Amino acid sequence: MVRFFTCTCTLLLSLYLVARISLPASAAPPSGDGQSHQIRILFISSCEKQYTVQDQLEKGLELGLKKDHRQHEFFYEFMYASRIRDKGFHDIYAAYLDKKFRGVPLDFIVAWADDASIFLNRYPDLFPDARRIYLQKPGTLQLVPQNLHAVIGVRTDFKKSVAEMLAIQNPDRLLVIGSTENSVAAGRLAAIKTALAELAPAIAIEYLVDLPLETVRARLSATPENNTAAFFVLMFSDGQGVSLSPYEVAESLAQSSRIPIYTYLENLLGSGVVGGYVISQTAEGQFLGELLGNPDAALREIDLTPMRYIFDWAALDRWQVDQTRLPSAALIINRPPKLLKEYYPHLIAGIVFITIQMAMIIYLFVNRNRLHKAKSELVQHRDHLEQLVSERTAALSQSNQEIAERENRFRSLSDATVEGIVFIAGGKIIEVNRSMARMVDRSVAEITGRDVLAFVDPVQRDLVSERIRNNYTDPYETLLVDKNGTSFPVSIQGRSFTYKGQRVRVAVVRDLRELKEAQEEILTLQGILPICASCKKIRDDQGYWNKLEEYIQKHSDALFSHGLCHDCAEQLYGDQPWFKEIPESERKDS
Repeated sequence: MVRFFTCTCTLLLSLYLVARISLPASAAPPSGDGQSHQIRILFISSCEKQYTVQDQLEKGLELGLKKDHRQHEFFYEFMYASRIRDKGFHDIYAAYLDKKFRGVPLDFIVAWADDASIFLNRYPDLFPDARRIYLQKPGTLQLVPQNLHAVIGVRTDFKKSVAEMLAIQNPDRLLVIGSTENSVAAGRLAAIKTALAELAPAIAIEYLVDLPLETVRARLSATPENNTAAFFVLMFSDGQGVSLSPYEVAESLAQSSRIPIYTYLENLLGSGVVGGYVISQTAEGQFLGELLGNPDAALREIDLTPMRYIFDWAALDRWQVDQTRLPSAALIINRPPKLLKEYYPHLIAGIVFITIQMAMIIYLFVNRNRLHKAKSELVQHRDHLEQLVSERTAALSQSNQEIAERENRFRSLSDATVEGIVFIAGGKIIEVNRSMARMVDRSVAEITGRDVLAFVDPVQRDLVSERIRNNYTDPYETLLVDKNGTSFPVSIQGRSFTYKGQRVRVAVVRDLRELKEAQEEILTLQGILPICASCKKIRDDQGYWNKLEEYIQKHSDALFSHGLCHDCAEQLYGDQPWFKEIPESERKDS
């Protein structure tokens, strides 16, 4: 039962995943000219890669580029704030970017926030063909006009963030947490102080500024809950030399706090803070994406107010914040479905019960027929398997017998040949016939397994080795040695082929000893023979004149028998009566 239920769930999940994977992504329609163009953007960020603010901005970019059907390729580079103050860092960083993106046709360079804007403005000749966009640049920075495409100034309203917090929480006491470790943190802390001085002069305010993180945690955990709230500005370290992201600091504070913590930064939501009227990096990214989607627009200077009412439901619920005081336009994230929360245990129990009941019903009605069918199929399969094994066994036996017969026939034919046959693999003799064994005056067992060059005359070994190595296929003559070390002439012709994954060479060897002897004898009758013009005697090498018959019989295997030719017979007996009586046709035939 459990196994059936598990398999069913796995199957449904697999079908879902296959459907998700197989659904084609919505194809981008072609551009008006029928050609697509890829937009390449180098994005230089002032923050570090792991900061959540970077994630928020990239999500906004995706939203802003949805309507632009061209392809966009982003190259993200980060300034690594801890090294920005190093001497000569800007020059090193510029050289690094130039080397890394040399040859990449960049369309835009985006500098985000203070450090990136200052750096890019300092090097106007860096990537001269790319149009420049400054997002959230410092207000006092005078930009070089070269390749300037857009300047997006970000307007923040810290006063409204403070006012929203006061309207929702209405605290009697407020803790403000921040630092002055860099210009950004110090400037925003000053803006919050100014807003509080104007909006809440009667509220008791305690500033926890430039304190170690553990000290602030201890203060928040010891603060009573009676109508007290906290406002987190910015901290980039634990106050003792360890760098942290603002999100990590906010998360650590929220874990220890007994009072709600408000903020003005969207990227801190999810760490445990309540939220409020926040700067939305998602909104910044979305606006930037829409701007990149319209690259042909003229130079623009834009003032953007990317602030939204955003709250974290988990923090609201934890500190029992009265949600009726939230603005009507507020976005509450991480809110679980109300029905699911209230009836979650009952819903899960009902699903499990119904699933078990359905599984039992399916099991009872289907499993019996399946079992009978499986038994029948098993019997049929077993009978078929037995028949198949029997047929395969008989076929294998017959095949083995045929192979043995073929091997015997091959061995008989091989041994019956006059020529020697040698099979060579890796320079070793792996098989020979008896004719070859007799030729070198050894047994087959003595030859098999030995180096083939051991049976070659030492003078001819380099030649034979070269012919084997180069797969020489034409006949050639060489010298072999027999058991006594006597050399004798042979003719060899070889071929190579692959057998069972191994390179094998077969050679046919012909004994030339008898042929050479015959040639030597024949040579004795070759050349110019001195013969007498009258008696036809032949003079030998010693100067003696020999009868023609005697000379030829001495120097060859020919024998002579004597008779008369037709002309000689006419000359000798033509006047005899008995000769004249012989018919002319018979005289010529006799």
